[in-house]
Amino acid sequence: MQGCRFPDIHTKRLDSGSGFSYDYPKYLKSSSMDISQDVRLLFRYSGIRILIVPEGHAFGFSLQQTMLQLSSALALLSVAAIITDFLMMAILPERRHYTNYKQVDTPDFSDVRDLLASTANRSKVTV
Repeated sequence: MQGCRFPDIHTKRLDSGSGFSYDYPKYLKSSSMDISQDVRLLFRYSGIRILIVPEGHAFGFSLQQTMLQLSSALALLSVAAIITDFLMMAILPERRHYTNYKQVDTPDFSDVRDLLASTANRSKVTV
């Protein structure tokens, strides 16, 4: 890409140079009432802490690249839906349940549509 360069990366150590050490105790109570049976676990975390900050300037805008990214994202969303439907209705063990819930039978309202259409035709004729 023209005019682009790699970002500058700066690192900084956040601890004082000796690393960090963090102790985390966890207390487990026994089911009996005997206090001597209680357990204390100590988790010790140690290491160095490093902060990495990438810095740089981005410039330039390409409508072609933006349209390519948007169309690719929409295509991937539609492919994901198709793959999910295929997995749920063809491969998974409960596929009959998924198919029944995906394809819901609805009542037939064709007689109501015919009645409304005939009523509309009558009102057009009388006017």
